[in-house]
Amino acid sequence: MRFSTVLILFISFNITHLLYAQNPIKHCEEDLIPKYDQQKKVWGFSNLFGQWVIDPFYTKVSPFEEDKAVVQKGLSYGVIACDGQVIVPTVYQSMTNYRGGRTWAMKNDKWGVLDEKGRVLLDFNYEEINPIVHTTLTWVRKNNLWGLFEEEKGKTLCQPQYSLVTIMSPNSSLVKLGEYYGVVNHVNCGYLIKPEITKVKKIAKNMIVFKQNNQWGLFNQYGILRLNPEFDTLFSKYPETVVGIKNKQWGLYDLSGKELLAPEYDSLGSLSEGYFSIYKKAKVGYATRQGKVFIEPTYQTASDFKNKMAIVSKDNQFGIIDYSNSQKLPLRYSKIERNSITGIFSILYPDNKYYLYNKDIQKISENGFQQIEIQDGEIARAKTKNKFNFIDTYTGIGITNNYYDSASVMSSEGAKVMQNKLWGYIQKNGKLLIEIKYDSIQSTQWNNKTLWNTWKNKLCGVIDTSGKEIFKNEYEKIYYASFGTLKIKKNNLWAIIKSNGQQLTSFQFQTISNSASHPNLPEWPAIVQLKNKYGMIDETGNLIVAINYDTISYKGFNIFLLNNGKDNQIFNTKGKASTDNNKYNNIKNISSQYIEVKKGKKWGIINHIGEEIIKPQYEEIEIFPQFFLIKLNKKWGTIDKINKIKTPVEYESFEIKADNIYLLKSGVNFLLDKNGMISLKNNKP
Repeated sequence: MRFSTVLILFISFNITHLLYAQNPIKHCEEDLIPKYDQQKKVWGFSNLFGQWVIDPFYTKVSPFEEDKAVVQKGLSYGVIACDGQVIVPTVYQSMTNYRGGRTWAMKNDKWGVLDEKGRVLLDFNYEEINPIVHTTLTWVRKNNLWGLFEEEKGKTLCQPQYSLVTIMSPNSSLVKLGEYYGVVNHVNCGYLIKPEITKVKKIAKNMIVFKQNNQWGLFNQYGILRLNPEFDTLFSKYPETVVGIKNKQWGLYDLSGKELLAPEYDSLGSLSEGYFSIYKKAKVGYATRQGKVFIEPTYQTASDFKNKMAIVSKDNQFGIIDYSNSQKLPLRYSKIERNSITGIFSILYPDNKYYLYNKDIQKISENGFQQIEIQDGEIARAKTKNKFNFIDTYTGIGITNNYYDSASVMSSEGAKVMQNKLWGYIQKNGKLLIEIKYDSIQSTQWNNKTLWNTWKNKLCGVIDTSGKEIFKNEYEKIYYASFGTLKIKKNNLWAIIKSNGQQLTSFQFQTISNSASHPNLPEWPAIVQLKNKYGMIDETGNLIVAINYDTISYKGFNIFLLNNGKDNQIFNTKGKASTDNNKYNNIKNISSQYIEVKKGKKWGIINHIGEEIIKPQYEEIEIFPQFFLIKLNKKWGTIDKINKIKTPVEYESFEIKADNIYLLKSGVNFLLDKNGMISLKNNKP
């Protein structure tokens, strides 16, 4: 179905102002400011001088509106006057501020309307409300369906019938009726857009695209139709505009629905300097954001405008044009590239040599290059006779007379270079920092310093940023850790060494496992292996867990599980002791505070330093934040953290649904509160 433009019913604004005119807003004689009493921990009201006018008495207060303020006492709400006199007793579950002499109040989980004296004008029949600002209208939900209520007249404008409602403006709302969406006005609930929409999506602050009969259209926050649903797709691309595609052809429209570019283009490019490229029949041109085509699609390729110039091509010949389509550089070159930051051009001549041009298209280098990596930036790799040098792209002058077989991009510090399949490193000024004699080199950050790992004959060494060799190439692997330590492998054995070369341990371990090589482990302490037994060392190399365990595994929360083939123990990296005096045949469910442990056939709870909070005495235990769920004699109940019964051990089973915990007895589910006690409010057997 094709829509015509819908005119917004502006008279709703006039109705709103008229209603307020009939009920002029009252004001208290002096400004009353909500004020909190720090000692009593309650709220009252003061004047502008900070003097108490209404003594602090309430849990919470709202500012005065229409010479009345909604106040909360405990969990209940009421209303007071400017002198503190009670207008509506604090007996309601919730209340809204007054407007037009009326307020919404909740009682027994339902909403109704009270007048300025607290008398019931509308019975408590609604499950939810959504007032519309700057009006006396409210969306109300009854039996899970929404309708629109006019408070001033006490009249229902829309009978409850919508499953979803989204307020778009004081004048209109988006509604869902059955499987479809529509837009209604707030004057008489008439449809601005009939409920025939299947999808909606907000694409701008006040713009929504919608899908109807598999086609897309556009309306604004007032429900005014801006574009009929006749597009394959609609989306925002440039500020204050919408791209519409029909039959795979692109067009451009402003937010009022005005056509800026007819849908006759294959694509629209990115916006740069106020212009974007337009593609039509495999040709490229340019248009403005206002839809003016100032260069017709005639080029084979075209870049974005930068510095008022764009690179274009025809028949595989490249040149440069300005806004007026005048050729700043004729279309006769084999290739042109530009660095978007420096503005420097690399231009390939017909003789297959590259030349540098500055951002004003003035030739920099008289001697051509076999290749220029123009995207490198201010210092670029240039290739001549199959060798690389580094050149200053602003002058075209090389920074060194040396040439390399290969080189990395020049960073702010320098670049890796290769000769005869060996690598080294030069600084930005061209000075050699690391000799070109390594099979591979790789920088790393350690203790806020840059170091270089070097490999030679498959052995690793370390060099600092001054080029000084810290460790010779005699190690199989090197990992960096904190406290100035390195984990190093030599002759297939591991040791811990300080950065100054001091050995903290000898080369004796089969493995040293910590976060330096295993990201899921803490950095310290580290798990060490010696003759197929495991122990733990700290960052100084000291043995803190004897090497006599069959397995050691990390369980999170700084807890390690130690197993000697028979018993399990815990070790806490931040505690002073492990469970040396309490050995368990099973340990599980390690939380941020507690651990379930089993001794014999009974379960208990220990903390992270091995202290028994609950001695092993239960058939099963489950840990929850404020309590423990226990099983004894095949029955379930709850205890607190000092083993005091919270819920009797008499329930048949437990179940967790949607983050709620239930105990089952005689076919009835009983909800537990956060303290592990039966919730009386939510359990109605």
